[in-house]
Order: sequence, then structure tokens, then C-alpha cells
Amino acid sequence: MKRFVFYIITALVFFAFPADAESDPSIFVVQSSRISPYEEALAGFRESCARLRPRKGLKSIQPLPVTEAILTGKFSGRNIRKKIAAEKPSLIIAIGTNALDAVKTIKNIPIVYLMVPFPETLTKGRKNITGVTMTIPPTRQIKGFKKALPKLKRLGTIFDPNRTGKLVKSLTKAGAQNNISIVAKKTSSAKDVDKILSDLSGTIDAFLMLPDVTIITPETLDLIFLYSLENRVPVLTFSEKYLKSGAALAVTSDNFKMGVQAGELAKKIFTGQRVADLPPEKPKDIKIVTNSIIMKKLGLVPNADSNASGELH
Repeated sequence: MKRFVFYIITALVFFAFPADAESDPSIFVVQSSRISPYEEALAGFRESCARLRPRKGLKSIQPLPVTEAILTGKFSGRNIRKKIAAEKPSLIIAIGTNALDAVKTIKNIPIVYLMVPFPETLTKGRKNITGVTMTIPPTRQIKGFKKALPKLKRLGTIFDPNRTGKLVKSLTKAGAQNNISIVAKKTSSAKDVDKILSDLSGTIDAFLMLPDVTIITPETLDLIFLYSLENRVPVLTFSEKYLKSGAALAVTSDNFKMGVQAGELAKKIFTGQRVADLPPEKPKDIKIVTNSIIMKKLGLVPNADSNASGELH
């Protein structure tokens, strides 16, 4: 009877984990670099995966072993793939675009990505990859701006319709639902930004920087932040990195909690769910961060609750 039970447990372990049957369940983390957003996401994943256990077997009381590798120096994409092939982990966590690009061709191991701005270009047609995207729904973005700046009524932006036309349409709808008018000016050339900014003077309460590579260049950033100071109009953005350059407020994803969310996806995979049945998830929590120096220069006082993380439905 004891031998029969042993065989049943062994079979369950074999089917629970997609890696080689002879290897112990494990996780391999590939990180593009050691920048702080990636480190924050990794910390969140570590906290979450500390609770992960093999579903069955004698090691079910121990945490799953985790190997971490930074994609720099000796760990090129090719070397990473060789190391993964040798270790045969049960799951790969890819943090950053370069990390996902390095492992995307691996087909026999589930992959969960984090901190990848445009994952669709790397994951198309690959059924063993899922993750947590960096896309915050427009409704939650608008609510984040409104939470920090309750008096916001007119939000201006410049966009290339071929790149962010759909996003602007969604933002306009979300704005209408929250009593905010989106004053959107379209162009297909960054050369027009200076003139459009002049046309917007006196017509908006804040300027929204979109993730639009046509509009946002080093030259136009200088123009936008100069416009902000001269017209006392705060620049709002979806990326915290622009706060150091002169943006007043960012509504962005919470990197640590995205890591925790990736850990929850990992947990589902380790309990037998197929990756193909786990579509990529949007961040559950957002973070509202202000540049207090810029806000003070513009004579603005953000809502007391604005510098915090949390869900905005």
C-alpha cells in the first residue's frame, strides 16, 4: 500500500511541473539589468514566490529554488539559454524587454514576463508565454490624475494618430466620464510640437505626455517642460522617469506589486493551469507620484492621498 501511494505522488509531481521529470521543480529569473524598477519588481516576485511550494512530494514543505541571472557581461542571451537548458527549470521569469527577447524562443518551459512595455511584438504566437503588462487602462489613468488634481477640467495632449490614436480615443471617453475634456491635437511630425504648444496656451489646465515616440523626443521634451513653467501648466505622464526631467505628476504601475502579481501567475502555473489559459494581466495597482518641487513652482497642491499606491476602479 505504501509503495502504491509513493507511485501516485510521483506521478502527480511529474504532471504538475512542465520541466524534465528528473529535475526538481525550480524557477529561473532572467533580468535585463539592475535598474531600480526591475529590482523593485524582482523584490515583489521574491516575496510572492517565497510562499510557492511544490504541489506534491516530499519537498512540498520547502520553498521552490530560484536561480537569478542578470543579462550583462558573461550572461549574453545565448549563454542564458544554455544555462537554462542545463538547469531545466520548471518556470522562467523574464524581467525587462531584453530578458524576454533572450528567452522567447524557449518553447518547452512556461515563461512569465514583467516590465516589458510592448510584449506583443515578442510573444506573438507563443503559447508558453504570459505575464503582467505595463498597460494601465485609460479609465484608471484619468481617475489617477483626477484624484491628485481634483480641479482638473481640461487636459491637453499632442499625438500621432498612427501611433496613439486609439489610446486618445479611449482617454477622451474616460475623460468624459470623469468631467475632464481632452483637448487633443494631432500631428505626424515632432516639428509641429512647438507651434501646437503655443496654440494650447490658455486653453488647458494640464498637459498629458503620451507614450508616443513621434511626439516625445529629447528636443520636444525641452519644449514641453519649458511650456509648462512659462504657462504654469503641469505636465502629467505615465512614466515616473519623466518626473526628474520636469513633469509634475505620474500615474504609473506599482513595480513591486506587479512582481507580486507575477508570483500569483506562477502559483497558478505550479498548480497545474496551462499557460495558454492564462492571458496576460494588466497591473492591478497603480502608483501616483508627484514632483513636489515642480508642483510648488506651479503653485499647485496635490491631493493629500495622491502619493500612494492602490486600486482605482
